[in-house]
Amino acid sequence: MYVKLKWVFTMKVVALNSELEEAFQHHVFGDLFEYCFFIRDWKFEKDKTRILLALKNGKIDGVILAYKQRIVQLRGSLEAAEALLNRLGLEKGSITLLRNIDISFSEDISH
Repeated sequence: MYVKLKWVFTMKVVALNSELEEAFQHHVFGDLFEYCFFIRDWKFEKDKTRILLALKNGKIDGVILAYKQRIVQLRGSLEAAEALLNRLGLEKGSITLLRNIDISFSEDISH
């Protein structure tokens, strides 16, 4: 008899803090081109920058940056992107994605 195991992956969205900063730095410095705004804004403009991390089983699966609560940079899987956008809760803004991703909103996301 064989038993199929289904692995449950949990996505947790958390704000970047001092405890997660080392993991964040390791993640973003692995691709300076893709994460240049994340690095610059976190280092030089923390007071205007909000960064959220999507953690999947304790590892970074996505990152979102909101600069001045209106300019957004988003990186990660589609699952992470959905979780991050839902948590960010912006009324309006512009989103910059690096890769070609088809995003459509079937409902109003401005909570």
